[in-house]
Amino acid sequence: MLLSNLKACAVAAVLTTLAVGCSPHEMSPQPGSEARLETEFPGESWHADTRAPVPSGGRLAWISIEENVRLDSQGRLVHAETRSRDDAHSPEVKVTFDPPSRTVVVERAGRRIEWQVPGDEPWVLAPAKGPAGEVVPTPLVAWSTYRATRDHAWLRLVMPLEQRSYVVPRDQYVVDQTVIVGDQAIDVDEHFVRSITIGGVELARGVRGARGAAFRFPGAS
Repeated sequence: MLLSNLKACAVAAVLTTLAVGCSPHEMSPQPGSEARLETEFPGESWHADTRAPVPSGGRLAWISIEENVRLDSQGRLVHAETRSRDDAHSPEVKVTFDPPSRTVVVERAGRRIEWQVPGDEPWVLAPAKGPAGEVVPTPLVAWSTYRATRDHAWLRLVMPLEQRSYVVPRDQYVVDQTVIVGDQAIDVDEHFVRSITIGGVELARGVRGARGAAFRFPGAS
């Protein structure tokens, strides 16, 4: 089933940070995520970075996931790019989702695979995977799933690495304000994700002052 290093930007309207003691930028490894809502796009334009520990060949590796997602005013996905890399020397994976052209492009280890997605249902993005194939949930996948389902009973789950897509009912992924990403139930509200577990640590959202509205997600120590 289904749910980012922050770049400073003057146009940021919403800054959402999930962290345990430090941000994903810092040297000491900690699970965490940051998301920024920008104001230049008519709908929602998000940039997010997530860092999480994942198993890899008998050791613990750290995966970094960068996401850029645009939604229209109704919450449907317009365009998305994701990049995932880890410190286990796995090739970086870049995925481009483009619903208007019904195209998905996967780039990995010098190879480029492009494929077409049928149907006109709103797209729901499958989350990135670690080097051993485990799902890594991110707040932005959860939020984009929630937004896509607000006004639609049927969705299309797009799985880029498998080059497959499936039409699925809304309540398979979203019930009220709970979103399912992988095997995790993630709570959202009208602003963004309320809490999520990354690397076995539950990260809950708090509020702090900033330009516009800003949120901080410190984890329990």
